[in-house]
Amino acid sequence: PRFEEELLAAIGLVEDEIADLRDRWDRAQLEQLELRDEATREGWIFRPRFRNEAARIDAALRNDLGEEGYDRLLYATGQPNRVVVQQVIGGSAAARAGLESGDLVLSYGDVRIHKPADLRSATASGVRGESVRVVYERDGRASSTVVERGPLGVLTAPLTVAPR
Repeated sequence: PRFEEELLAAIGLVEDEIADLRDRWDRAQLEQLELRDEATREGWIFRPRFRNEAARIDAALRNDLGEEGYDRLLYATGQPNRVVVQQVIGGSAAARAGLESGDLVLSYGDVRIHKPADLRSATASGVRGESVRVVYERDGRASSTVVERGPLGVLTAPLTVAPR
């Protein structure tokens, strides 16, 4: 992905903030390139080891930036930073909680949701059946509901939107 500094300036980040975000992204991209080179040379590019190492680099960057910074980085690089509900499955936890098509899932429990994989991972963690708060956005307004931990029962799609 290409880093678009103009997108960050348009949402109000100042030059120093943009430069810091760019520097951290550059370092992570170089680490990913080195990993890809090593995995290709040693023949494990298509193995779980490569995917796990790449995920570790991304998780370290996310942790380093914090959720707000990570959200901005995803936006600046044109990557999905929101998950939109495309369809709610009848009889599901989402249907009982009142989620609707078009809602953006912002968090599930204590986990900020940027990508569909984040949501899948969050629903499968913790204790099945425990009460979990889901924060979502509908028509530009954030709301929340409580569901039982487990499959949410939605079909989702990734989306890229300007962070607020």
